[in-house]
Amino acid sequence: MTQVLALVGAIALIVLVLTLRNLLAIPYRRESARFVTAMPPKGTESLFDEAQQQLRALGFDDGRWIITTAADGSPSYLPLRVVHAHANGTMVAVGSPISAAHPHRLHTYFASRLQDGRTAISQAFDPYFEVTQTDEVIARTSGETSLSAQFLEHQSWLSGLGSAAAAADDSTMLDLIGGVMERQRQALIKAGALRALSPDLAVPRLGFAWRIFKAVRNMPKTPADPRPVPAERLALLARNQELIQQRAPSRPVQWSLFGISVALFMALGALLWGMQFAFFILVVVLIHELGHFLAMRAFGYRNVHLMALPLVGGVAIGVDANPAATRRAWMSLMGPLPGILIGWALAVLWMLGVVAEPYSAWLGTLALMFLLINYLNVLPVPPLDGAHVVASLLPPRWARVEAVFLAVAAILGGLLAWHFDFVLITVLAALQLFQVPVLWRQHSVERDLAVELAPGKGHRSQRLLRVLRELERRLGPTSAAGERIKMALSILLRLDTRPMSGVAWLSTTAVYLSLLLVPVAGLLVFGLGMAIQGVTPESDAAHYQQLWDERVQLQRDAKALSLQQLIAELEYAGDPAAAAASAEAIAAAEQRLGRALPAELRALYLARNGVPSLGLLPIEDVQPARAIIERDLAPYTTNLSFEIGGED
Repeated sequence: MTQVLALVGAIALIVLVLTLRNLLAIPYRRESARFVTAMPPKGTESLFDEAQQQLRALGFDDGRWIITTAADGSPSYLPLRVVHAHANGTMVAVGSPISAAHPHRLHTYFASRLQDGRTAISQAFDPYFEVTQTDEVIARTSGETSLSAQFLEHQSWLSGLGSAAAAADDSTMLDLIGGVMERQRQALIKAGALRALSPDLAVPRLGFAWRIFKAVRNMPKTPADPRPVPAERLALLARNQELIQQRAPSRPVQWSLFGISVALFMALGALLWGMQFAFFILVVVLIHELGHFLAMRAFGYRNVHLMALPLVGGVAIGVDANPAATRRAWMSLMGPLPGILIGWALAVLWMLGVVAEPYSAWLGTLALMFLLINYLNVLPVPPLDGAHVVASLLPPRWARVEAVFLAVAAILGGLLAWHFDFVLITVLAALQLFQVPVLWRQHSVERDLAVELAPGKGHRSQRLLRVLRELERRLGPTSAAGERIKMALSILLRLDTRPMSGVAWLSTTAVYLSLLLVPVAGLLVFGLGMAIQGVTPESDAAHYQQLWDERVQLQRDAKALSLQQLIAELEYAGDPAAAAASAEAIAAAEQRLGRALPAELRALYLARNGVPSLGLLPIEDVQPARAIIERDLAPYTTNLSFEIGGED
């Protein structure tokens, strides 16, 4: 139970660190705004029509479309908005949905330019303006579900601000979308909330990102909307999600997050496993992930970042801009391969005995960890590296084999872990089984679209829409936009990946099979050995239960005996008899030690002067630890003086 609770806590910390990473990567760009003639993006027409009808009923005009363009030419998450104006000066900006978590909610906010120069903004279910408010912008985050309720609450809020709203015209509309946002950006840079990376781009500092995180956590929750999401809207949301994946925080921030993740790894690892064991695992994990990291950098991945994941392992994050099966396979292999080579090198040094104790034991433990963790990652089970290698080796028409690998390995691995009481690994293996049906359906779509959407055929946006429509045809419409987008992007990545050449396939397969042979052969030999010896999980459990019962009974019998009876039992078992120690000898020993003996030990010495079978020396031979250490080191030291502190 402790392991399961620790795993839940570790997952929560991982989510927190990854969320902060995403917040720290939010780009604040200089943008310009202009009026355009436009239509709602495909898939959102019904949402805009519904909003326009509600706004007309409230007295707003039909609105004007405004497009924003980043000064550095970067794509925008929300380039197109329509701004409606009211006779009382209130404006409402309406944009497409930007979050897969809320695919039916338009990005809207009500704004009024006050006569004192400030801009008052009400935004429903989004704390952006409240978090970024400055002297010029005052904002509130509302929880009203309808546009009419939001408008009424905005008007009620305005009445208490001490300044009337000014009339809205074309210049005010453009300034709301372009000028206000830029002045906010400059004010946040000046206040130290944002770090300017260039004149046109800034990103949040850690304190500001934490403020955003708390505001998002405390904002009103959007009501659930079970309506299905059309494929065209899913494609629009997928585009935004890809833009988010391509952004990354600055290099200093990435290293800071890496340091935080390492500290969390060590803290939870020390709590569950002990400091030394946690440190050894951290070393193995970091070298493993460093292999992925360097391979990603060498293969041209973008936004590459390294993080430790408490109690889970680590992760190297990057975006593959030009996917190729050969590079993806070797990027996956470069995680376990260096660790396996290091593990065998350390094992050879340990077996040769070139390192003295106690470092020899540490060397053996570290070698075992390198081999165990990295060979485990070679297994073809998602999310292990072996599964990614297999996915790169298999053409799309064979993709469903990966789901079979996952099911078999998760069942066998879970049973084996349960047999050896590895609760944490058992839980992780059981969780993998929930992915099997999803992977089977996903790979079925990959197989059927492999020819139609081969690499290089068609524009990427059209390819993504085709995948989403095929998923909708096979699985039906969905309201879970995030899961459907994740599946579609995974399928599209597989279809966009250039296949291996024959030579590359043979060489990669040979390397992978040679690595896979060791863990698989080890499991087979282990299972065969148990079968030959007639050991089954039931007999093994019964054997250990019998040993435990005998141990408990021996403890009970020993507690029932007196000291003289215990000594008699020792002599009966072959321990030579010894006379009792004198009170004077005990007192002399206590003087040498500088402290009194414990009462139980004194009583034993008064009954018997030493117990060789238990390693208890005669009282005359008992010396302080300092004297023993100096005696043992004397042959190896010359003209060396030192002082040993602490207790004897």
